[in-house]
Amino acid sequence: MKNIKNNERLASACYLLGSVLNAAIGFFFIPIFMSKLSVSEYGVFSILQLCGTIFSAVFYFGITSAFTRSYFDYQIENEKRKCLSTAFILINTGALIQILLGYVLSKYLSKVLFDDESYEFLVTASLSSASFVFLNFFLLTYFRLSNKPKIFLGLSVFSAALNIVLTYISLVIMDKGINGIIYSGLISQFTSYVILFRVVFSGFKSFSFDSKQAKVMLRYGFQIVLASAAGLSIIWSDQFFINHFLNLDDVGVYSLSVKLAGVMTFIFVTPFFQVVNPIILDSLKNKNTTKLCQYYYDKYLYLGLISILFTYCIAYVYFLFFRGSEYVSALLYLPWLLLSLFFHGSINILSLGFSITRNMKPQSKVYIGMALINIILNSLLIPSLGINGAVLSTILSYSILSVLLYKLSNNLYCIEYSHYGLIPCATILVMFISLIYFVESKYVAFILLISIIAIFTLWAVKLKSSKSIVIEENI
Repeated sequence: MKNIKNNERLASACYLLGSVLNAAIGFFFIPIFMSKLSVSEYGVFSILQLCGTIFSAVFYFGITSAFTRSYFDYQIENEKRKCLSTAFILINTGALIQILLGYVLSKYLSKVLFDDESYEFLVTASLSSASFVFLNFFLLTYFRLSNKPKIFLGLSVFSAALNIVLTYISLVIMDKGINGIIYSGLISQFTSYVILFRVVFSGFKSFSFDSKQAKVMLRYGFQIVLASAAGLSIIWSDQFFINHFLNLDDVGVYSLSVKLAGVMTFIFVTPFFQVVNPIILDSLKNKNTTKLCQYYYDKYLYLGLISILFTYCIAYVYFLFFRGSEYVSALLYLPWLLLSLFFHGSINILSLGFSITRNMKPQSKVYIGMALINIILNSLLIPSLGINGAVLSTILSYSILSVLLYKLSNNLYCIEYSHYGLIPCATILVMFISLIYFVESKYVAFILLISIIAIFTLWAVKLKSSKSIVIEENI
């Protein structure tokens, strides 16, 4: 039992650290971006990055998620390899299509996005770089599924280090601005792809393609694409509306808030569910699956709240060094965007019924519906409320989305959750937001901080006791 715990901790630590490293790159460069780029330049960079993200949400074909779901259907190693090579061929096809479209549509996209055709080469490079990002994520996912945490960590460290070095050289030493950021990202992602490919397929003599499995993956992946593209549009499409109704300076400020809020997704939400979802999917035949889900749901609330507080505090420290900066207003919108992504992240565990039953159609319909509602909210709220309108539409969309998907998921595969953890979670959030916006007295602020620490401590004790019960029942 002790060895099982130690191995689980080692694997979790490696997966967490490996996932956080690549996300930490963007966070590490934020002060440098703020000092090297004007607000409008950062707005241009954000829209280019956004364009690559939207294309990737479609042309990765949902294969990474489909592969994760299919991988555990096989016990024989040869069958698992066939599943891997089939998924690899499919996702590379999507990447190739994205690169070709980036080349063909570059001038048109440059004109539409910036009313200027001079950005066409950056559009092509941005879309190409984004395609290698999702290819690399797919290859790293294989190491996680095949339980090779040390290889996963080592390659993640290499990829992150390469990206940091090349970006620093091009942006700081060579002072190449947006061009340096985009092209260095493309070079580092392509280099990582070549190395990951060599490591993953070093023992493969030939690729095999299973057409039946490909159909299953594409059918499942198509629903994932609809859901993920619609889900991303809720927070990312806001920038297009801000660019249309306001200006590039406002895009730069808001996109920085989104970037800072996204750090919580990459350092916590994504690695958390990369570890948790395979554990739950692998234990579907276990009678204690519901208790396992409840434990991880409570843990998500607890650790997610810590991530919100940690991300805001680190961002606040950053801005202490940029007093009077044109970026500083981004800090006003950060708590609400963090809360929005917190709601969105909870969907990963509250809507497991879709993944377990492989019925993604209801989820896709809800996502598309909420994306359309978000577009309407943006078009109504941004002209009158400015950036606050974009923030309000985002938090409304994600909170409603999480509730709807939870209800529909339970109709497919019922997992009874106790929502007791929401009480301390909501209490701490109210205290924290009061501390930021409303409290001026040092004594009241001190009492709120002590109360937050006390609630966290009691909550941690409860989680510790529930973990022991779950582990013993699942061994």
